[in-house]
Amino acid sequence: MTDRLHGVFDWFGRVFDAVPAAFWIALGVALTAVVIAIVLATVRRRARVGADRSTRVGAITDEPEDADALERAADDAERNDDLERAVRLRFKAGLLRLGTHGAITYRPSVTTGEVRASLDSATFEELAGTFERVAYGGREAGQPDVDAARREWPQVLHEASVREPGIPARSEAWPERPVAEGDKSGKQEADRR
Repeated sequence: MTDRLHGVFDWFGRVFDAVPAAFWIALGVALTAVVIAIVLATVRRRARVGADRSTRVGAITDEPEDADALERAADDAERNDDLERAVRLRFKAGLLRLGTHGAITYRPSVTTGEVRASLDSATFEELAGTFERVAYGGREAGQPDVDAARREWPQVLHEASVREPGIPARSEAWPERPVAEGDKSGKQEADRR
């Protein structure tokens, strides 16, 4: 067995000796450059993903801290087929409404984890999961995501109002808005409730 290994090592030794040293130096430099490029790309990607994940819910957009204005902007985004933006805006509008009505302590830096702990709501859990997959996970938003956000946010506030006295009923928290012509959901405002 050792004779076979000795023969293999002798063969590699002859091959390496036959190739000029300048080639080995150039190959080493090239491999080092490739490894450095891969490491830098990985570090940059992870830093970017880390920054995205550390982004707080309230800092999603530069939109005003007005739930009704955010809902209107979400409707506009949906009409323009920017479904990701519509999901993000509705999520922020929902959080603002929860904060306005005392279900959570809203601040621009509030995290979905903090809201989850405050609400303990399966409906919110679904919305938050979709939001996180779309906003941070890179999943493309679809029309069902937007429809669910429109339909389920009032339910989240209702669930919170059952647990927290002093939170107004859904109709007071989600004022009726006329559905704009061309609304892709094809539903009337009453269908949201």
